[in-house]
Amino acid sequence: MLTFSQSINLVNFNSSDTYAPGSGVSVHINPTGVFELANPANLQDGSNNSFILELSGPGGDFTNPTVLSTVHDFYTPLINGVLPAGLSAGQYKLRIRSTQPALSVETNLFSVNNSSYDSVPSVVSSINSDTFFSECLNDGTNTTNPFIGSLNQTYSAQTTNIPTSYKYFTVTPSNEENSISVKLIDIESGSATTISPFLNSTYEIPDNLSVGTYNFEVNETDADGNISVFSYTFLFHTSSTALANLSSETVCVGEEVVFGIGDIVSNLGITNNYMGSYYVISFGDGTAPETYTQAELLARYSATPADPITHIFNQPSCNNSGSSSFEVSKKLYNKGVNPTGSDPVCDTYSPNGNGTTKDVATAESPDAKFNLNPEQCIDEDIRAINATIAGSYPTANGSCAGEVNLTWEVKKPSSDDFVLAFLLNNNWLDGDNLIIPASDIDEPGCWEI
Repeated sequence: MLTFSQSINLVNFNSSDTYAPGSGVSVHINPTGVFELANPANLQDGSNNSFILELSGPGGDFTNPTVLSTVHDFYTPLINGVLPAGLSAGQYKLRIRSTQPALSVETNLFSVNNSSYDSVPSVVSSINSDTFFSECLNDGTNTTNPFIGSLNQTYSAQTTNIPTSYKYFTVTPSNEENSISVKLIDIESGSATTISPFLNSTYEIPDNLSVGTYNFEVNETDADGNISVFSYTFLFHTSSTALANLSSETVCVGEEVVFGIGDIVSNLGITNNYMGSYYVISFGDGTAPETYTQAELLARYSATPADPITHIFNQPSCNNSGSSSFEVSKKLYNKGVNPTGSDPVCDTYSPNGNGTTKDVATAESPDAKFNLNPEQCIDEDIRAINATIAGSYPTANGSCAGEVNLTWEVKKPSSDDFVLAFLLNNNWLDGDNLIIPASDIDEPGCWEI
């Protein structure tokens, strides 16, 4: 059984500037490894993982932390929060901890003075949601880890190809006298780049971004040098659902079938899908579907040795409602998908695309049986009546068949080996049965059939 290692990697947090009660704070992270997704239908189920942003006591003491925000999910690159009003001036830390498994990471100490902020800066994106792009920022229902972008790109895509009208976002400070600065943070590399405004308070997504996960961090600074921060994620990823039979596409009932997910080393598999993706694999034989997160699939197939998805089909596919094969399907699920092309589902997971299907045909071999009196007189016919269970198998044209070829063999009492019955006497074969007339029974003793 493959075991997984997990960690919460702190990518970026601004601990050098001074905050105030009511300031927004943003912690950029990259959780790696497998965090639990046991019940996708209810992300707040305690069996699932959650990421919790906590504020320490003065001096960085987490004996009695204050919860600022919670993300009920198996992956997030960002958690926003707001420092409590009335927070005493001093030095504090932030901590993000996960619940399944229980891990945590802390920021450096940062300063809070005795000033205050009434709100955080706001951002409006120019993206219009359609079948390729999602806008899950402007509705304001999720300020903890909002996002925009596309989860339907090719692996070689560049942001230069984004429609020009989708590239802009406008920042509004909580106080018009405050100044604004914007940073672009690459979650994979950890690099942070300052973004200059395109015009006044309007900024532009850079043209040179390749497929990946990026956070935009907006810093608002008041006249006293106190900051308030708000961030959001820009997603730019593929939606591959590669699935292949690594075993034969026609197997016997009870034989293990091994499945592949594409070459994870190259760009042709699921490597460039978003880490906040999960997959449901259904085997078409009535067994329960299996759910895997992006991290889990990558870990299984990159392990040495690999731990691929396998399945044993215990039924012949020709009994599958008239079909000659089982249809195995793999579906990708993401947040922010647009089923109708105009109204993204931002807070829950939905199928992203039609997924991939593969056919597996399973054959059940015949079970050879016949009825025969164990004892009889030498002047009676030996009657071996065929009772074989035919089994079932798919044919080349996609239909189902159950025909069998029967071969009878006989060993007389004086013989050392079995001999094909038709070589002894072709007349003994009566349809699918073997009948040896009494006139041909020339030896008493044990006849074996």
